[in-house]
Amino acid sequence: MSRRWSAGSHNLSQAAPDPAGGNRRQITLTDAGRALVEHAGIDLIEHLTRLVESVGVPFDAYLAPTQQLNAALDGGAGTRSRAATPTP
Repeated sequence: MSRRWSAGSHNLSQAAPDPAGGNRRQITLTDAGRALVEHAGIDLIEHLTRLVESVGVPFDAYLAPTQQLNAALDGGAGTRSRAATPTP
């Protein structure tokens, strides 16, 4: 038996017992849930693009350094990971 979480009339996710047993559950998105997440991501990027460009910065000029920073923070090639970085 699976349970569904819904928002309005849309079932966005479902929970089912974990095949490994125990009291765990596996949560998966339904097609409607995946569509909502994808749409939200698109809306977020569009909003961020407008925000960045509203201060006179082309989005492409913002994106490349942001991706480099993200890679560095995630321990990308040639950088220290966050866990290895001392905190003040």
